[in-house]
Amino acid sequence: MQTPIHYGDGVQAICKNLRNSILKGTLEPGRKLKIQALAEGYGTSIIPVREALRTLAAEGLVVIRPRKSPLVAKPDIDEVMEINEIRRALEPRTLFHAVSLHTQTSLARCKQILERDRACVQTWRRVELNRQFHIELLAPSGRIRTLQVIKEQYGPICLFAHLQVVQDKVMEGEAVQEHEAILEAVARRDTSEAIRLLDRHLALAAKRIVVIARQSERNPA
Repeated sequence: MQTPIHYGDGVQAICKNLRNSILKGTLEPGRKLKIQALAEGYGTSIIPVREALRTLAAEGLVVIRPRKSPLVAKPDIDEVMEINEIRRALEPRTLFHAVSLHTQTSLARCKQILERDRACVQTWRRVELNRQFHIELLAPSGRIRTLQVIKEQYGPICLFAHLQVVQDKVMEGEAVQEHEAILEAVARRDTSEAIRLLDRHLALAAKRIVVIARQSERNPA
């Protein structure tokens, strides 16, 4: 699970390693994250580990507890639905500002993410590629504060998607097709169509969450 951190890598490297372990399921929901043990495993002091855990807490992947070890967060359907409402309020508007500012280079980066998604067989990696696509799609907008808020929504979304949606194959293949249609509209500079498709994509994501909720009610763990 843990890889020794080289000098200079610091907090970002620890964040990446822990984030991947959580999304892979190596660190399962509810698992205690003992700071001293993590620091020893990474070959660092506890300071960068604490910073990394705070970052992951802001992403919704870790729960910080006073005077107790942090925990890996558990997916919560109500929280994910609320996050989806936030995304529907922010992402289409941000895309409005991004469309005209996209370049051939930025479009190519989006396309490369979709190609990797198509070829990917690791469910946790596909969830991460979904996040990367949305962030890359919106990045040209230059709306730094809005983009930061959007980025912070993806931890619970990724955790829920990996542990519930993707594994149950409710959305397998559908998200990529929707992403491709959005990107094609952006490449044509068809702002209104790109926004319509993105809003529809997010609405469909909400419906998929409802499907999972109903399945969970019928088949409780």
